[in-house]
Amino acid sequence: MIRRTLTTLLVLGTAACGEDGLSLEDIVGTYTLQTIDGEALPWTAPQTGGTSTLEITAGHVNLDALRTCTNNITYRETADGDVTTETVIDPCQYTFVDGILTMTFPTTERALNASIVGSLLSYSTSGNLFVFGK
Repeated sequence: MIRRTLTTLLVLGTAACGEDGLSLEDIVGTYTLQTIDGEALPWTAPQTGGTSTLEITAGHVNLDALRTCTNNITYRETADGDVTTETVIDPCQYTFVDGILTMTFPTTERALNASIVGSLLSYSTSGNLFVFGK
């Protein structure tokens, strides 16, 4: 259930336009998750009831020159004293047009828009702003 919730969080959002003038060569690389909603990691997701806690502890987005990508998020769930850590790896393809990065996830047939400004990649999903640095 947590995996489904996390995947939904990652693929439902959109972000503002990115910086113009960046080329494909400029954006290729690995971006490491730095903050969520301006808070350093680990970030605790708001609870929606129950006694479990979900924390995002790490993440990265990898963009390659062949326009394929992965969006990886590591989370830790604590439920009834039991702690589980898992990394969700979502493969994707991407386009980069006029500063807007669109990652398309074939397994869910959804797209996520992100912006790249300088060395920062950011996207907003389910009301949370994820910021990654290169």
